[in-house]
Amino acid sequence: MVPSTRQIEQQVAAVLQRDAGARVVGIHSVRSGTWPEQVTVGARAFRLAWCDSPLSAREALLESDGDRDGLILLTSADDQALGADVLARLARGRVFRLQSWELVRDLFQARDIDPRLGKLAWVADFLVERAPAGGYPPVPGGFLSADTAWQSVLDSALGIAGPRPDAVALIEWSLREDASPRFLALPDLMRTDVAEWLAEGAGPAGRPIVASVAAGNAADVLPLGLVCELLFREGGQGDPALSAAAARLERFTDGHRLAQVAGRRWAEAALAALTRVGEPTIARRLLARADALLMELGLMAQAEASDVLQAGLEARLARYAEALRGAVGAMEARGRRAPSPPAPLPAGEESTASSAALVQAEAAAERVLAHQ
Repeated sequence: MVPSTRQIEQQVAAVLQRDAGARVVGIHSVRSGTWPEQVTVGARAFRLAWCDSPLSAREALLESDGDRDGLILLTSADDQALGADVLARLARGRVFRLQSWELVRDLFQARDIDPRLGKLAWVADFLVERAPAGGYPPVPGGFLSADTAWQSVLDSALGIAGPRPDAVALIEWSLREDASPRFLALPDLMRTDVAEWLAEGAGPAGRPIVASVAAGNAADVLPLGLVCELLFREGGQGDPALSAAAARLERFTDGHRLAQVAGRRWAEAALAALTRVGEPTIARRLLARADALLMELGLMAQAEASDVLQAGLEARLARYAEALRGAVGAMEARGRRAPSPPAPLPAGEESTASSAALVQAEAAAERVLAHQ
């Protein structure tokens, strides 16, 4: 392992916690790295020296004699090769081999670490690299839980607050311009594990939402959820048009096929997130994008069934206008057939005389008012 500058600093800080006067710290590295000439840990300065042999280690120690600054001796040699005389000059009489989880333990002042974190070596490296200057808050009871570690990872890597964001929180995060870029910038292994953690924590909708972000479609996550309200509506199963559109949706979710329950949960979360959008212009833009996606998926003919989409409202208004024209036309036709002056209608016949066209117009009006 070639320790990073941040890891070196954290290892020295851990040594100084136990021995504030330590002057020379030995750290193992398999080869020379890209390090600065000097680092500052706390209020103390330490010079870095790469030593590829016991002889160069002795030379570095000799050169440091009389210096006010401390020395970090980085070497590929083991304790036995360095010899007792060199080890005697080093803090705690040894060359430290960086164990990231041990550094994490010190950073969080933890005695125990959640065993679920053990297989995620990158988490330890990440927590060390991104440790705040003042360290992390001490964990309660001396136990570093998986949730505590993940909270720090998600906040630092993606700007997501909380260790287990639900589907609504994920959709709100996806509205940020940097959501996809930050996610896609993660190293491959880290990106895979982060995606799995987020997907598992957000319920049935989590996996397709994360898949959309991974495919670079973060900006479409909320509009796609609004489309899902139509695509996976109750009673729509078996509709060939909806089935075909669901297949076309996969190009936005990195080939992920949505189950009915996942689609409905995505729709519910998207609507909840939309109600929290405080800026009307942003909400209108998201609704307009949902309509555009509706067109791309070949679903405009189905729009009237949507309680959410703008296209659904427009289709219902058009249907109402058509029904209203029909009702007015039917009433005018009846008026032309009536005697002059028209005979009064017998009691109880008014609803019959209003005609089926008027009933249809009333039903169309109710459909308009039912739109969210």
